[in-house]
Amino acid sequence: MADLPLIQFNSWRDPQGYRLDDQRQFVVRNGKRNDNFEALEPLKNKALYGAFSNSVVKAEDVLKFVQSHGPLTDQGNDQGDEVHYVLWHVERMRDLLKLISARRRTARPDNGFGIPLIPLFAKIDWDLKTHLPRWVIEPHTLLDGLWLQFGQAITRGARIQTCRLCEEWFEVGYPSERRLDSKFCCDEHRVQYNSLKRSKGE
Repeated sequence: MADLPLIQFNSWRDPQGYRLDDQRQFVVRNGKRNDNFEALEPLKNKALYGAFSNSVVKAEDVLKFVQSHGPLTDQGNDQGDEVHYVLWHVERMRDLLKLISARRRTARPDNGFGIPLIPLFAKIDWDLKTHLPRWVIEPHTLLDGLWLQFGQAITRGARIQTCRLCEEWFEVGYPSERRLDSKFCCDEHRVQYNSLKRSKGE
């Protein structure tokens, strides 16, 4: 099977950080308009979509994500990322994860499910490791890139399920590092879960 296209995305983060505005409707930058920005490559973390769908549930979580990985939308470094808009995307991603994890092979989203269209650029680049040409896709925003990561995971047949301890989503089977029959997102959570069961006498 051919390798999936490389997702390449460069973004810019305000080194002065970000904050919620007074109405808690936008994540806005602390720096001034002409301040320098810090360059980032957030999608080098190929599982960043998992952190996004697992950890972002309220305005403070959107702020924390932007602080770590940079703005999510076109407006992020100008008027700011709209919290409600970001949370809408998180909910759509979670809904689809639930649908997939239930393994209802005949189930599919209806027309109102709201899977977004993803604008992107595509180019053929040279892979310095394999010395072969490859497809590179460049999303327009970090939010688009997270959807692309998510799309690659589910269309390549990745199995996605929830950890018995923390109840967060994680991938199992190839090419993830977790075995197909794994019930926990990491070995530490497996140990903690079994320790709790023993302490309860189960």
